[in-house]
Amino acid sequence: MYYCKNPACPSPVSRNVRLLDEYVIGRTLRRLNEPGFVAAIHADAAQPGLGAEIAALERRKAADTATLEGLADHPGVNPALLVKGLASYDRKIAQLRAQMVATSQQRLLARVAGVTRQQWEAEPIDVRAETVRALFRVVVLPATKRGPGFDTNSVRVERR
Repeated sequence: MYYCKNPACPSPVSRNVRLLDEYVIGRTLRRLNEPGFVAAIHADAAQPGLGAEIAALERRKAADTATLEGLADHPGVNPALLVKGLASYDRKIAQLRAQMVATSQQRLLARVAGVTRQQWEAEPIDVRAETVRALFRVVVLPATKRGPGFDTNSVRVERR
């Protein structure tokens, strides 16, 4: 059971873990099997070489930093341009790292796109949890006393 740990909750109403999990799994499998989702996830090809590009930019940034530090040895270098260049390296590296995160999520979703219930259950729990986290933000709202069953209105499953 899920229980609200907040002492301000109006009542100690509990949540059945199995029913809540089944609801989230159902929403996840439905999303993973939508034809448009499967097509989109496979259309976005992983971008190879992001790590190598980041490393190359880091090397160039280090070289420019060394040039800036030894400016006396390089009288023809404009320090203002060098400083602007260093800032642009930081922006580009941050952008590439964000792409790298998106690419790893992309690989995860491509791995599970179109899975059946049996295939889903065969995946390790951490893969299933990361998949749900990549697809949705799950908000469990305070439960109401409404009798047996599961109230889908007490859970918000928001697409990311």
